[in-house]
Amino acid sequence: MIKIIVLLLMIGCVGGEDRLYSQEQVEEDIPLILKMNYPMEDGYYKIDYPNNRPHSYISVEYQTEGMRRIYWTSIDSFTIVHMGYPITEPIINYSTYSRDDGSGKQMIYLYQDFINDTLMIRGCISESNCKELKFIIY
Repeated sequence: MIKIIVLLLMIGCVGGEDRLYSQEQVEEDIPLILKMNYPMEDGYYKIDYPNNRPHSYISVEYQTEGMRRIYWTSIDSFTIVHMGYPITEPIINYSTYSRDDGSGKQMIYLYQDFINDTLMIRGCISESNCKELKFIIY
């Protein structure tokens, strides 16, 4: 009886690995397009920072399959001091789901220190299926 249970466990584990591997392969083939509604020059979007504002937001739009989760991150960050403690966060974070038609939008935080700086955001469907977008704040 024990041999049968061990055999069933081994077969179940092997089958699970195959499903996991095939799911990873499928996620690598899912298209992901990132874009902004700003002019582009030399591969960088050009964004005019709104004058006289201490901070602002812009958005990145994306296209993929319907109801697909996109994970967001950036190497660029900002810091606020809350009750005496600094809190540093990326300019884009969390995750969003695309609409049924595959479209979606996520907000990006900006503040005046970013003027004349080049920033980058990254959207990922999986660890191996990511796209980056770069932009310059003027």
